[in-house]
Amino acid sequence: MQTCSRLHGFQNFSPRHELIRHTAPLFTTFNTGRAISFSRLWQVLESVLDESASECVAIIVDALDECEKRTRNLILNALHTYTAKDLGSTTSLSKIILTSRPLVLITDKIDPGSAMLWLWEKGRRNMITRDVGMVIKDQIQQLVIRTKTSEEPKAALEDKLAEQANGTLLWASG
Repeated sequence: MQTCSRLHGFQNFSPRHELIRHTAPLFTTFNTGRAISFSRLWQVLESVLDESASECVAIIVDALDECEKRTRNLILNALHTYTAKDLGSTTSLSKIILTSRPLVLITDKIDPGSAMLWLWEKGRRNMITRDVGMVIKDQIQQLVIRTKTSEEPKAALEDKLAEQANGTLLWASG
């Protein structure tokens, strides 16, 4: 089940090792070969967040666009409920970071007024595209130097990679 790989933020409890006890039952289930439900994973995350209420906690959901549609909707609905309840308060220290390609199936579900920061908003799109372009130029320059290749095809290659990058670094690094 892809939910396990997408909510890998559970893995890094380095500053608060005692929080790992919340995940112990998950490993028992996982080691038996049974799938872990999203609702069970979310319960664990909520128990960690409840115990860490007075600290800054970052929730990182990586590659949301790669999740199955059903799982993606579960994640978005849970985050929406969480942000409406907890992040809406002035005392919340939690932050949510979502990474995804800007698919309409995802962007339409993120309320512009929500507490989630959406990096693909119109005002930020140009900054992201510029940053991706800078990475592409740097990577191609390194390739030209490393392979002692002519500089001639560089601009065309930069343009093609920027076009295919679609606002992500997936095509621009590697």
